[in-house]
Amino acid sequence: MAVLMAASTLTVPLPLPLFVKPAFAESQSEQQQIQTVVVQQLSTPRLPADANPRMTHVAIVQPYAIAGWLLGQGGGEMLLIKREGKWQVLTGGVEP
Repeated sequence: MAVLMAASTLTVPLPLPLFVKPAFAESQSEQQQIQTVVVQQLSTPRLPADANPRMTHVAIVQPYAIAGWLLGQGGGEMLLIKREGKWQVLTGGVEP
């Protein structure tokens, strides 16, 4: 007689691979660099004065970063890459 066990009853913590190092920001300077790029990307000459573009959070796994942002009543995230010491936006999305 075989005994079946539901997968949900087994909880085994899985360690992250050694090459993955998630962080909210590796350093204050990294976070500042990313924030500058995000705000510059969101800022346009036609932007209303009260729009207040800002970064809400950032997670870095070198050489990539995901930054959340708010602009007025909207928001989204940007995927960035660090090339030659500078952060660049690869793509961005808007959250409904």
